[in-house]
Amino acid sequence: MTTRLIRAMGWLLTVRAVEAGEIDWDEAVDTDNLMTDLRVCIDDQRAQCAFLSPELLDLMERAHGLYMRAARMELQVAARCNA
Repeated sequence: MTTRLIRAMGWLLTVRAVEAGEIDWDEAVDTDNLMTDLRVCIDDQRAQCAFLSPELLDLMERAHGLYMRAARMELQVAARCNA
């Protein structure tokens, strides 16, 4: 869960840096790092976490959703940069 949240935060800070003109999109997207993160962060571990409280499971699900939205945006940018 924390990996997903940190990765989503990192992407948002990167977007902020691009918007501020500090870096270009080409510098912002690291395709190799993104693919590694996707392999780690997409892994669905809910079945192994069934013993956790419903509140924590909900938080984990929301963190996964936030990460997935950020990852989709990053993949879209990566596709444009590599085209």
